[in-house]
Amino acid sequence: MTQTSMLEVELERLIERRLTGSTLEDRRALAAGDHAAEPPATYGNFNGFLPGESDEMNRDKAINTTRLWSFLNKTQKDILDLWRGRGDLKAAVEKEIDRKLNNKGILDTLRQKLEVDNIELTLYYPKPSPSDSQQSHRDFEANEWSVTRQQKYSKYHPGNEIDMVIFINGLPLFTIELKNPATHQTARYDGQKQYREDRDPRDILL
Repeated sequence: MTQTSMLEVELERLIERRLTGSTLEDRRALAAGDHAAEPPATYGNFNGFLPGESDEMNRDKAINTTRLWSFLNKTQKDILDLWRGRGDLKAAVEKEIDRKLNNKGILDTLRQKLEVDNIELTLYYPKPSPSDSQQSHRDFEANEWSVTRQQKYSKYHPGNEIDMVIFINGLPLFTIELKNPATHQTARYDGQKQYREDRDPRDILL
């Protein structure tokens, strides 16, 4: 790895550690049995964000299904249990989210109820005002923000990665490409150029 690449990776690590309390490298070392790695107790909702793994995202729908179902089961298990549709519940919910994302975009999908056969699901709880009920504050705290580094996203170019992706309850809000000023690269020029020329707009995440 070149010095330039090392600097960019270190910036990714700093951001991820600040948001989640751990890094991708920490978690891989732990999974490999490195007992010097940080213990699992330091992982999780450290500063409002959970750490994500690339394979948690369904590339066909650009949904982090791990975070989506963690959020839904935590907040609306009673509603999920009322579903009377045909086939598989997870497939039905993810299909409807995919349809809404394609037709309405991310913001309307998050703001509106998701109707799946006989049930309605909430995909995001908005921030309450100080005078709102305690339940509305608990609901807001139940939202699951997550960040995934080196997110593989492409069906058409399987090796392609995005430096970082920010998800809310499993739905992608932001993709981030970091640039290193030491190589005279800037987000304003090089980052935008990369999105325009090096990314395939057929890929759902983009």
